[in-house]
Amino acid sequence: MKTIGIVDRFEEDFVIVELFDDFYLFPKVLFPEDISEGDVVSIDIEIEEQSTEDRKKRMEEKLKKLIEKNK
Repeated sequence: MKTIGIVDRFEEDFVIVELFDDFYLFPKVLFPEDISEGDVVSIDIEIEEQSTEDRKKRMEEKLKKLIEKNK
């Protein structure tokens, strides 16, 4: 999903971005160094399929070990 936001302001190490009539804090390190108030930014959110699957497998393995340990 790709969406457009507007940089509203900066607070310490965060960039406050207006999205969908609300405001969200993002770590400043995610943005280019020359980011300024009023800049229009593109935010692209994707599911990392392989990473999600790998994480699920690791969690299943941990759960199995806990169950075996407590038998």
